[in-house]
Amino acid sequence: EYYEYPSSYPAKEGKPTPQELEIVKNLFEKIKREIDERDRPVVLWGLAIPEYGIVKGYDGNSYIVSTYRSLIEQPETPIPFYDLKAPGCIDAFF
Repeated sequence: EYYEYPSSYPAKEGKPTPQELEIVKNLFEKIKREIDERDRPVVLWGLAIPEYGIVKGYDGNSYIVSTYRSLIEQPETPIPFYDLKAPGCIDAFF
């Protein structure tokens, strides 16, 4: 399954709008269901710098991820669902 929000997130520099927050919150809930019900990770655009990364879990309101950082031996810190950096669009592959 593929999910795309066809605009940058956030659309403008600074804080996301309430509508944008609702969109990424709904996506976060969908990703949580995928992990809980199917025990499968999700590939998501907008994690770290922005890049694609693998969402392998969640803790509270944050994604637990695996990104390029593991290749350069940097710590993988949880990323709050509202703190995506996704120029162009938000993509998720389930």
